[in-house]
Amino acid sequence: SKDCIVIAHSGDNPNSACYTLRGKGDVSVSTGTSFTIYGFVDEYCPNADEGHVFISPLYKEGVNKYLPLVCFKNGGLVLKEVRDRCCNKSWEKFNEYLKQTPPGNNGNIGFYYLFPEITPTTIGKGFF
Repeated sequence: SKDCIVIAHSGDNPNSACYTLRGKGDVSVSTGTSFTIYGFVDEYCPNADEGHVFISPLYKEGVNKYLPLVCFKNGGLVLKEVRDRCCNKSWEKFNEYLKQTPPGNNGNIGFYYLFPEITPTTIGKGFF
């Protein structure tokens, strides 16, 4: 119909980038069902094994041209699984335990996943 209005739009992560990224070198981490890290760059250096590259929703002549992002599908799923296994499915208890842990977890980190990741590629699954 000639009355149909079509509006170009963007996805949740590019829209969030417009709000959360303020300067060169800033990155943002979305912690929804999947965890996604993204930030603006001026050079196009795609690598399908490392993530995705989109045209920036804030593109200006020569600045913030691209929006690379890496999405981890297990992020929020693993967090919920830890909550369910260790905190009797209680976010309040989870947060209580989290507050007892110093920032940086005394240098101990781990990568846990319930399902094979797409980027970076993982095989099988791993959990405690």
